[in-house]
Amino acid sequence: TALFAELDEICPPRTVLATNTSSLPVTRVATATHRPDRVVGMHFFNPAPVMRLVEVVHTVRTDGEVTAAVEALARTCGKTPVVVADRAGFVANALLFGYLNAAARAAETGQAAVADIDAAIVAACAVPMGPLTLMDLIGLDVCLDVMETMFDETRDQRYAPAPLLRRLVMAGDLGRKTGRGYYRYDGGEATASLSPPSFTGGTSRGAANVVVIDGGSRAGTAELLARAAKTAKPDSVFAVATTDEAPVAALLAGFGRKQDVVGMHIPKAPRDGVVEVIATSLSNPDAVATVIDHLAGSGLTPIACRDRPGYIVDYLVLPHLGDAVRMVDDGYATQEDVDTAMRLGCGYADGPFAMLAAVGADDVRSVLSHLAAATHLPSLAPSPLLDELASLGPSHT
Repeated sequence: TALFAELDEICPPRTVLATNTSSLPVTRVATATHRPDRVVGMHFFNPAPVMRLVEVVHTVRTDGEVTAAVEALARTCGKTPVVVADRAGFVANALLFGYLNAAARAAETGQAAVADIDAAIVAACAVPMGPLTLMDLIGLDVCLDVMETMFDETRDQRYAPAPLLRRLVMAGDLGRKTGRGYYRYDGGEATASLSPPSFTGGTSRGAANVVVIDGGSRAGTAELLARAAKTAKPDSVFAVATTDEAPVAALLAGFGRKQDVVGMHIPKAPRDGVVEVIATSLSNPDAVATVIDHLAGSGLTPIACRDRPGYIVDYLVLPHLGDAVRMVDDGYATQEDVDTAMRLGCGYADGPFAMLAAVGADDVRSVLSHLAAATHLPSLAPSPLLDELASLGPSHT
């Protein structure tokens, strides 16, 4: 604000002052001047010579002609502008950092290995890199700062920075620029810096030893599992198809070989690229490794994760899509602007609404309702617009 106050004294009264901030309130910057109607945000994305998106941010005081002039300037620079009001995170960061923080929490709690979290999202969404790799690239100190800004304004717990993220920044492990963050960067190679979850690292018993159980319902699956246990070899592993409506462990009441059972789930993702192998608290790591070995030739990327609501892909991606719908429902941005911002600003192959159409609004609504109840986070609950889109059917998504 001190810089803008100084510029206000130096520049002619007609001069437009623009800030490239990604998280500071543009309104706060504007109030440091005597020309708040001529202050605007012009948020370029890094690296600015390459990235095509510019978020043009107007405050409650910005003159409409100023906004239009800056939008035209962005086009003259060869950029694609998206015009939004002054709200923390604008469009791209507001959507991006809730999802990144969820990935940070998943890594911290051992929901899956760091590399598996990234591989799952790349395969399921065709994004250039996974969330933890992206955080290392942005800089963990920058991520922490943006999340704190978002949380201060929204008080949404999904923006409250993961404690481990704070500790990494405290330790000076800021990502690529310091050589260590969620990954270690030694000689160009990236290796995960966090210890892998306890359910990984097992030895496969051989892909032929997998018995796949899919009864179409919880009762049917439990019955088939009990039957299979009577005839299966002692070293068999049971891969139980699950829909995330209840923990995999809920299928195992009275079953004597709980350590040999893992779940298997195809997430509701924009792309058919992932199969999740789900470890309960009793699953033997060898059982997890055996099922991953069995799935190696399936054409899908097998990812090991804990038996927690949403597993990995649904837990990270579908709330991200729900946030995009809520942003439009709030009248803050259009569907086209949201998709443009995420494609051009974050490198997405498909914007959130294109992803929503691929998954299906009804499926997204169903999973978000389940996640909101299971995690006690009301901000995950479907917005009224998502309810409406689900009711209208696929052609209206």
